[in-house]
Amino acid sequence: MMLRSLILVMVLLPLAATAQPAIPATSALPAMAGNLPAGFYPGPPCIKPDKKKDVGAPPFPDPNEAAAYNYKIMRFNKAVIAFNGCAKTYLDNSQHDIERILNTVNMQVAQMRGVAAPPPPAANGNMPPDFYPRSSCVKPDQAALGAQPAVTDRKAMAAYNLKVTAFNQQAVTFNACLKTYQDNAQRDIAAIQAAAHAATAGSATP
Repeated sequence: MMLRSLILVMVLLPLAATAQPAIPATSALPAMAGNLPAGFYPGPPCIKPDKKKDVGAPPFPDPNEAAAYNYKIMRFNKAVIAFNGCAKTYLDNSQHDIERILNTVNMQVAQMRGVAAPPPPAANGNMPPDFYPRSSCVKPDQAALGAQPAVTDRKAMAAYNLKVTAFNQQAVTFNACLKTYQDNAQRDIAAIQAAAHAATAGSATP
């Protein structure tokens, strides 16, 4: 007599941000797409001042030229402060976007485990609040199997075992889908971290 062989639906652990290796400022962003297409994350809107272009070389001792040069220096220093403030805001917002990804993924994990979902982050980032997609994974319905028939009812048990086999296959597909979704979320987080690293590497100094 065939016995019931049921694979329970596995629920993945909550996702956490992992430390990423240092990325040189000249490196390109990760090309591998995650749950979002490659290149999805916007670069910083900050305009970096160019001291060589905006200020130039110090003038010869001439009162008029010295005054104009000092004015350029003053404007350049203000531009540096504005640029660094913009870069810091971009960096802070990138962390909020990472928190939004983690929250979206972990909210679905919580729902599948039947526990309270974590509250969404209060702060917005460089992306819209609903920018991160939910998974398309479909959790198989264990209740659809119904009650196991008596083992003495061979016909009913054979039909039931076919349903169990189908459920097990759906569970394998579901678990693989969730694993891919979480792995892709880590790639999207890595893309944001790379963009933030490039932005901070370009900090300007007076």
